[in-house]
Amino acid sequence: MSIMTERIILNQTTEITKPEVSVLEAPDGGVEDVTKRAASAKHYKIGKGYVATCFSKDAPVHYKDNYTNAKEQWKDVDQSYSEDKGAYIVFPRMPIEVRVYKDKIGYEIRDKKTGDIKRVELLETDNAPVVGTSVPKMSVLYDVNQFGVRLWKITDVDGPKKWKWEITDIGDKSNLKFRENTEAFVTGDESNKVEVVTKKELLPENKFHWTEVVGQGGVTIDTDFTGSTSDGYILGTSPTYATARSTANSTHNTNHQNVGQKYLSFQYTVYRTYVDFDTSALDDGATIGQVNLKLTCYDDDSTTNFTVYIKKHTWVEGLGGGNLESNYDGCLAATNETNFWRNTSGMSEDVPYTSGNLDISRVNKTGDTKYSLISLEDINDSAPSGEERITFYSANYGTAAYRPILIVAYTTGWSGKILGVTDPAKIMGVEKANIAKVLGVE
Repeated sequence: MSIMTERIILNQTTEITKPEVSVLEAPDGGVEDVTKRAASAKHYKIGKGYVATCFSKDAPVHYKDNYTNAKEQWKDVDQSYSEDKGAYIVFPRMPIEVRVYKDKIGYEIRDKKTGDIKRVELLETDNAPVVGTSVPKMSVLYDVNQFGVRLWKITDVDGPKKWKWEITDIGDKSNLKFRENTEAFVTGDESNKVEVVTKKELLPENKFHWTEVVGQGGVTIDTDFTGSTSDGYILGTSPTYATARSTANSTHNTNHQNVGQKYLSFQYTVYRTYVDFDTSALDDGATIGQVNLKLTCYDDDSTTNFTVYIKKHTWVEGLGGGNLESNYDGCLAATNETNFWRNTSGMSEDVPYTSGNLDISRVNKTGDTKYSLISLEDINDSAPSGEERITFYSANYGTAAYRPILIVAYTTGWSGKILGVTDPAKIMGVEKANIAKVLGVE
């Protein structure tokens, strides 16, 4: 697996980044049954049973070109694939089709499932018309993946400070939304944020003008249509530890999720995180033998090691708003799973780790299976003295192999009870001691 990105150079000032191809590895001894594919699940034949790898419903690993055709075979999402069509570069092997223009600055997205169309075109910089793809003292970087497009402008110190765009937003069924909370920072220092003044002017035919103004050059600023997944994390922060544990402050949905707690600058912060998986592709008659949660660490900030616990928590989507406090409190109050994820001691970054066996009765064959994660120190009401926090890749991350994965081992059409078999490991055609190896987990 790799988290590097490939770049397409359009000209001296314009380029596109895209995730490298991410091949999802089959569990040891498994062969994918492509007839069982679903948008967010793969199924592998192992012995007398199957192993399903399930992802968030908002982060599918398969797509169709025509979603109205029930007979069309699901295809692997390939965010790295592109074609040069002359007037634009097209990325067609995703649930959305992205076109990056080569004759102007902008892009177009078509949602294949809903038919919604989104377009972004730069009209002016510093009140002067833009012609072609080149703007003096500014470069452009397109970040393309299956969740949309982030268009970054990177200006010289004496570069432009004002941009005017024409935005087309046709349809409201897509998960893609125009990002009005524009992000800007001093180039090379993402922590040094720059204020952006924006203005929206409605036009006919599902269009509007969008203006961005900054007070300095040497900045990096975005203009995006992106979608998001339902997972994320909630934090509580306060000078008092008890308040940080009991009161939620904000929710966050990014490429990464935090879990744990910290004490910094006389402030306590507690992080609880939430994951979900589309398990509806499992047959109604499937007999589930084993369930495991796989997460990949992005960053380990813990100076004090701790154990990450998994909670049996069917949290409410829309983590924030009216659900913020109930989801935050619900994580702490929920029943612990039969096994935890792991302790942070000896953990490496960019390496997937798999939990022990989880409660098979919680797998929802008709919808989502949800969990929340929490530090054992948080459960035990043990205040941190420094950093006790890790970050793992979320369902929003472009490379599928790094996203949270629920691994479900099952059989179909018959059960161990009918055959007089009571050991799930034997149902899978292996000895109990070796089932983890068959599942391809630690």
